[in-house]
Amino acid sequence: MTVFADTYDKATPAGSDDPAEADDRMRETKAAVQERENVDHYWPLTGTEVSNVDSGEHRKVTLRTGSAPTAVADKGFVYAKDVSGKAELFYRDEDGDEIQITTGGILNSLNLTGVQTAAGVKTFSSIPVLPASDPTADNQASRKKFVVDQIAAGAAGSAGETEEFNAAAPTSFTDLDLPNAGGQVPAANCLVFLMISHDSGATRNAFFRKNGSAFERRVSISSGLTEGVWVETDASGIIEWYLSANNTTVITSVAFIRL
Repeated sequence: MTVFADTYDKATPAGSDDPAEADDRMRETKAAVQERENVDHYWPLTGTEVSNVDSGEHRKVTLRTGSAPTAVADKGFVYAKDVSGKAELFYRDEDGDEIQITTGGILNSLNLTGVQTAAGVKTFSSIPVLPASDPTADNQASRKKFVVDQIAAGAAGSAGETEEFNAAAPTSFTDLDLPNAGGQVPAANCLVFLMISHDSGATRNAFFRKNGSAFERRVSISSGLTEGVWVETDASGIIEWYLSANNTTVITSVAFIRL
């Protein structure tokens, strides 16, 4: 609130006042007008004159809170209203559409930059374009193409019970190149589900591990039965395996998950 030194009183001078006081009243009026114009406009005094070349320009626009103005053709209104005890900025167009521009100390809109919390459901009329085509950070969204590219075309995570091995089993860790064996497991780091059987009349142990890994997984296969095992491949889709005896063994891939 501005405190003014000069009074602007339209009731003065009175008809009964001494005409000799007219010059005082005129100076009083000029001083009162200058004080009030100098609140939002640039009206500085140079001595007793408002003579600066920039005089009349705006310093700011002060809006008092009130009610929304009545819509008028070919006119738009910018004004302030009280919302929950806070002065907020509004715009009303000639059709009476009222737009709240600020809310709670921020713009009442989705900003192009910066951190912002958007409450409620936001519906986009067109598909947003994500900035990263090859996301690597935890908080980056993945595009459809990126997701599709991570899955082998036509496999959909299924290897279709493809035979990967059918021969005498090795008795020490040996590479099994799944992409080049059955062709359904992709040349990528995957978790593969395999089914194993052998022609021995006794129980045999099969050992599996990721190519180059020191950690192995053992599965015990009884005579005449088929057992399953999950094993991780390396980045080329290769695993290592062997059987505890040199029996004919069949390995079939059933499904995989790309890691």
